[in-house]
Amino acid sequence: MNALGYNDGVRVNTVYLNGGTINHAVTGDQGYRTNFVLTGGFMTSTSGAAFHFTNNFGIFSMASSTTSVVSANVNARDQGPVIFNTALGTTASGVDLLVSGNVTGAAGIAKLGAGTLHLTGTNTYTGATIIRGGLLRIGDGTTGSLNGTTGTALTFASTGAIEFKEAADRSQGMGALNFTGGDGSVTSTYAGSGNTTLTFASFTRAAGATANFVVSGGLNGTTNKIVVTTGLTPGSFIDQGTFFGGSAMPSTPRKVISGNCNTVLMPGPSPSQAAPA
Repeated sequence: MNALGYNDGVRVNTVYLNGGTINHAVTGDQGYRTNFVLTGGFMTSTSGAAFHFTNNFGIFSMASSTTSVVSANVNARDQGPVIFNTALGTTASGVDLLVSGNVTGAAGIAKLGAGTLHLTGTNTYTGATIIRGGLLRIGDGTTGSLNGTTGTALTFASTGAIEFKEAADRSQGMGALNFTGGDGSVTSTYAGSGNTTLTFASFTRAAGATANFVVSGGLNGTTNKIVVTTGLTPGSFIDQGTFFGGSAMPSTPRKVISGNCNTVLMPGPSPSQAAPA
């Protein structure tokens, strides 16, 4: 049952929640072609059923001093992506939209808006993750993951950031990493013990886009490291559009990469020592 309708002319186009709660209390795919706009609102499911979304529909959080929360599961259907559009608010935690339910399905998601989207569920969606603005955070140091150890492809289509803050002693694999526009930043945050490894299957960067890699906490390259399997050559210099632990500015020292079969991103020499780009 879909109480919000399905076809044009009979479906509910948009549901607005200004500090309220919508509860998915029956089976069915509530949503699909409905957008939910939350201002400190809550989406729950006492039935355990998910809110379903098709291509380019999803959840919008407006600027607020209260974090909007989706504790229900979300199913990303069809070709996707499902939209998560978060405006930048003034919440105490810095999180504008918290999705503690699981995001599942064959489609991907797109993160839009200047705010922060925080995913803390066991997310198993297999489509691409697209960053078009703001920050997408995966995990809270205890819970939260992205499609097991397989992950998804990750594309920066505009300026934005992603942070992986998963449980201690965990390795997160990811698919292809693509920077197609804007200034993109990838952060691996150490959970406090064990070894944390974030691995991408490949790396590409389009002309005009910049890529910044940041390791936060732990021992860089040992207990906390970012690894690229293909697309970068071990022992070579990163080009001027790619940075490690710096901002995407021409004055930032270029960095080198090191490793054997895989490429472990590590700090390198200053520009005066670096080979020409």
